[in-house]
Order: sequence, then structure tokens, then C-alpha cells
Amino acid sequence: STILISVLLLSSCGSHEDEISIKIETYLQEEYGKEFEVLSWKQPKLLPSDNGGIHATCISKNDLKHPFEGRYFYDEDTGLEEGTFGDGYAERLLAKQMESMTEEAISQVAKNYYIQGDIIIPKEWQDIPVEEISQWENYVDLCNQSNSDYTTLGSVWVYIDAST
Repeated sequence: STILISVLLLSSCGSHEDEISIKIETYLQEEYGKEFEVLSWKQPKLLPSDNGGIHATCISKNDLKHPFEGRYFYDEDTGLEEGTFGDGYAERLLAKQMESMTEEAISQVAKNYYIQGDIIIPKEWQDIPVEEISQWENYVDLCNQSNSDYTTLGSVWVYIDAST
């Protein structure tokens, strides 16, 4: 009977993890009208005051090369909610545009390369609709209008195979 109990415990843990992944995928699909997949998620409890925030690595099925990080909260009574720093999809869309601009230059000097962009949208802009903020010109305008000393649009990592 000990074996049976451990099998039941394992299967119930797996279904809870699947349930969270499905809820995140459903949220993203309803929000953006596209299919997404949760690659992994964790609930780090770094401090005793942590309220169970979920850090999820997701991918759009239209863009399999570029995962993005999202933050969520899940409560069995209230369901899934987007966390303070959002679901990360607008940042991924902006980073993709930045990567494309960088690729125009890199492709002229190298054959084999990998480009990874990274953008962080400030907390105070989280309420701007993704269709609006994910347009490069709108994002640049917002950065230029910002009162902050922080004027970096984002960063781009470029890995080049030097033999090409």
C-alpha cells in the first residue's frame, strides 16, 4: 500500500503543475488570440513575505525561437492573475523588432549569428494596451517623453560565429 500512496501523490502533483500551465496558456491565448506554450514555471519563495508569485517561461507557437518571462499569481479561489511586471509578451514583441533592426547590419558582415534582444517596460506603462506599446515608434516616443534619466531602450546580445 506504500507504493500506491506514493504513486497517487506523484500523480496529484503533476496534475497541479499541468493545471497552472493550462491556466497560463489559456490566459495568454485569450489576451492575444494566439497559441502559447508554457515551457516551465516555478514559485520561488525567496522571502517569508513572498506571496507565491509564479515565474513562467512561455513561448508563442508563432515564434518558437524566443521564449519570454511572465509573472503571475494563482489562487484556487480567485484563479490566475497577471503579476506586477506583466506577462512579458509586449517586451518580447519589442525585442523582436530590435533584433530585426540589428540583424540588418549583422547579416552584412556574418553568415552564422544569433541575436537576443531584451527590453524591460517600466511598471508605470503596464496598463498601456499591448497593441500600442509593442509598436517600436510608440515605445521610443514613450521613452523620449519619460522624465527618467534612464533612456536606454533595451539591449541586444549578438553572438557571431567568427569563422563565417
